[in-house]
Amino acid sequence: GIHATAFRYLVDETRDVLARIAERGGDGESSLGEAQAPGGGAAAKRLARDVTGAQAGPNPVARLLETIVGQCEERLRSHEAVDPRDYADNRVSQRLAEEMLYTRRWAVSKLRLWLEDPTEFIIYVVDYPLRHCHRLLTKFLSQSASKAVTAEDQRAAALAVCVARGKVIAWIDEVNDMGEDPLVAAAADGAAASDIRMIVAAGAAVNGADGASPALINAAQNGYVGVIAALLEAKAAVNAPRQMLNAGRWA
Repeated sequence: GIHATAFRYLVDETRDVLARIAERGGDGESSLGEAQAPGGGAAAKRLARDVTGAQAGPNPVARLLETIVGQCEERLRSHEAVDPRDYADNRVSQRLAEEMLYTRRWAVSKLRLWLEDPTEFIIYVVDYPLRHCHRLLTKFLSQSASKAVTAEDQRAAALAVCVARGKVIAWIDEVNDMGEDPLVAAAADGAAASDIRMIVAAGAAVNGADGASPALINAAQNGYVGVIAALLEAKAAVNAPRQMLNAGRWA
């Protein structure tokens, strides 16, 4: 069916993305981290620092990449086994669509976890489940953000966390189909306070050019107390122009 075909294409594309990350570093999607290994060889350099590399057998990096792709294909096969009639159930079709999209993100996270976290070793990471690796990478990125020294490094580290959490696609000033930037969208959706703080740390503008805070207005109108508290911590403007309040959530 269409879903399986799309999933197969995604798996094939993921294989290419993983190879690109192994060569250059970064996340394979944007410029985040692209300069980590000038001239290429990110995986080779990381393997040279991995004390378990010699125990991992021949071509451990190739084995890691193939294992990741194999885990993606295993998930694909589980989707192909679903009875087509089950797609009529919105809950089933939505779960499968989300799983398909998450699979690629988790696959990238597994490789990045080993490349970027010096406490993780290839001999162990190779057998980790994809979802587990994504959780570990997000934790590592969050810890790295808290240790960043310069303001520029802090913003870059926080942006990497936002991308890993799915709160930002690539840039902190991008907008969705409703014209909302990541902070406004997260506030309107009732995101966790920790996500709000991380988006702000990544450089999101809390207040607009007119002095009002669209994010705070959306959070207040929807009653998201935790979001409101996080935005007030970030010095969101409390007083908003009356026309913005009257505009409902379309601030």
